[in-house]
Amino acid sequence: MGTGLVKIIDGHPAEIGTMWQQLVQAVLPGLQAGGSEACRDGDSGGGWMDMSMGEGMEIRCRPVREGEIFFTAWSEGELVLPRPWRGEDAMMEEPWYEMRFFSPGWEIRRLRRGKRESLLFLGEDEAVLDELLLPLGAGEKTSCIPYPVCEPHLHFLWGKERQHGQGQKLRVEVRFPRPLDYGLTGDQCQYRLALRCMHYLDREFCLREMRYRDMVYVQARGER
Repeated sequence: MGTGLVKIIDGHPAEIGTMWQQLVQAVLPGLQAGGSEACRDGDSGGGWMDMSMGEGMEIRCRPVREGEIFFTAWSEGELVLPRPWRGEDAMMEEPWYEMRFFSPGWEIRRLRRGKRESLLFLGEDEAVLDELLLPLGAGEKTSCIPYPVCEPHLHFLWGKERQHGQGQKLRVEVRFPRPLDYGLTGDQCQYRLALRCMHYLDREFCLREMRYRDMVYVQARGER
């Protein structure tokens, strides 16, 4: 447990759009190419980690890709599921209601709220968030909401997952109403896929925000 921080910039869509473009074109590529520690999971070292899910359930997980930045977005008629970000500029031009970039150390979120828009910077290390905000020069326009309780959680994702039947391992493809695409290839079908998150709670232990961290492969301990 720890403290969760949400730093917010509210403004006109044109102003927020300019800041978002600066983040996407200049700040994020530098973080990814430079292997920023905020994009890495210091607990894993890129390997498998043991986790307890409670009630005697023990699992192991490892990052989909170490040092990766992930992206997700949605609008009224479209949804981009969480996936590794590949710098797709055309995707940024869609009229999304919400967009998120995230890594183990931070999340950057753009929200459309009627005629206003907001940028949210979420994380547990204020120095990391201030580093992301610095190039925007918006210190006077930034507010901060601290949440006194911060808890890690694991959210399993729909899609291709392993099923057991008559002693054989089968795979199924879920469609809602199309195949669910998480932008992964190769060994993605060998393990269950999950999204690691941080839940930010207030003093009454009510959930107020959920920060995405990264995507991980998951298997039960002892499973190969």
